[in-house]
Amino acid sequence: MNRYDSTYDWVGSVDLTPYPDCTVYEPPHDVPIENNTLREALKNPLGTKALEDLLLERNVCSALIIVDDIARPTPQKEILSHIVPIFERCGIPAERITLLIALGLHRPMTQTEMEQRYGIDVVKRCRVVNHDPYDDANLVNIGTIGNGQPVTINSLAASAEFILGIGQIAPHRVVGFSGGAKIIVPGVSGKDIVSYLHWMGWTTDSRKIFAIPDNPVRNEVNRIGDLAKLDFVINVLMEETEVVHYYCGHHRQVYEQASRQILEAYSIPIPQSDVVVIEAFPYDLDMQQAAKAVCSAEMVTKNGGAVVLVTTCPDGWHVNFPSLKKTGYLPYSEVVTRVESNRLDKLIGCHFAAFGRVLETGRIYVVSNHLKDEDITAMNLIPVQNVSEALEAEVRRKGSDIKISIIKKSGKVIPK
Repeated sequence: MNRYDSTYDWVGSVDLTPYPDCTVYEPPHDVPIENNTLREALKNPLGTKALEDLLLERNVCSALIIVDDIARPTPQKEILSHIVPIFERCGIPAERITLLIALGLHRPMTQTEMEQRYGIDVVKRCRVVNHDPYDDANLVNIGTIGNGQPVTINSLAASAEFILGIGQIAPHRVVGFSGGAKIIVPGVSGKDIVSYLHWMGWTTDSRKIFAIPDNPVRNEVNRIGDLAKLDFVINVLMEETEVVHYYCGHHRQVYEQASRQILEAYSIPIPQSDVVVIEAFPYDLDMQQAAKAVCSAEMVTKNGGAVVLVTTCPDGWHVNFPSLKKTGYLPYSEVVTRVESNRLDKLIGCHFAAFGRVLETGRIYVVSNHLKDEDITAMNLIPVQNVSEALEAEVRRKGSDIKISIIKKSGKVIPK
C-alpha cells in the first residue's frame, strides 16, 4: 500500500491511496561521501597545518573554543573529549580554555544543558560562556563589510590567542550552507551584523542562495571569519545522530570542500507541487529552527499552493514570540514594506520572510505535538491534527488531481 511513514512517531502512518499524484522524498540512503574519523581528519587538515602543530608553533598560552548550541546535532561532547587533551598536550591547561557557546540569536543554554551537551568534566574544568548578541558592552568592532556595515563580535573572540570553531555543516537558506565561519557570524556576533546579513539573505530569491556554495552572503561571512582570525574549524556532516564525515582545517577550505560534496550528495529533483508536506526534522527545537523547512518547501511549491509543516517544537515559537504574535506571519511583500519603513524590526522580519514567501499567494498548515492551536491561528497559520486533515482540505479546495510532494527529514534534502 502507498503510505507515508513519518520520521516522527507521534505522526504515525498516512494512507496515500486517495491521492493518485503523490510522491514521498527522503535523503539518499547511500551517500557518496566516505566515512572517516576525527583523528584521520585532524591528521589531514584542509588548507592549514595540523591543529597540534599550529598550537605548538604559535606557542599559545590560552584558547577559545567556539561550540554550537543545543539546536544543532553536532556531537560536541565526543569531539571535545578528544580535542581538550590535544590542547593540554600543547601546554594549554583546561582552566585556560574557554568554551563560548555560539548562540546566534537563540536562547541561552542552562547549566544542565551545558553538562549534557559538552560533558560534565569539560564544563567543570573549562570556563563556559553563553554568547549574548544584545550585550553591546561585551561586543568589539573588528572592521566593516559591504557598504561599511560594522562587524561586532564577542569580546572573548576578539581578544583570543587562538580560536577553534566546532559545528556542523548542512544546507542553509541564508548563507548557502552552514559551517566554516558561520560559527563566528551569527554564532558569536552582535545583533546588528546578524540582522544585516540575514536580511540580505532573506531578500534574495531562494533558488539563488539555498545550497549554493558561492553566494554574496557567504562571501561576507567568510570575510568576517578572516577578520575574526578564526584559526581552525572542525565541521561534521551528520546523518541523524551519526557523523558521516569530519572536515577539519581552515574555514574557507573546509567550507569549499564540504559544501560541494554535500550539494552533489543530497540534491534531489522535486517537481513544483500544489501541496508540499515537509518534516522539519532535525531542525525542530522551536519554530525559529523549523522555518528552515518552510524555506525548502517554498522552493517547490506552486503559486497559490500549500505547505504542510510537520514539526515538534518543544521550545515553542521564537525568543521574540510576544512581538511576533502582535501581527502573526505576514505576506512577504508586507514584511518588506514594514521593515523598510521601520515598522517591523529587521530581525523579526527575517523570520517572517521565511513564511511570508509562501503566504504571499498560498497557505501553511501546521501539524505539531507541542504548539497550541490558538497560537498557530494567531500566527496566521492553519492548525490541523494530522497530515490527512490538511491533504483532505486541499483536495476540497483544489481538486483530487493535485500534485503532492512529501519531504522527509528536510534538513538533509536539497530540492532541485
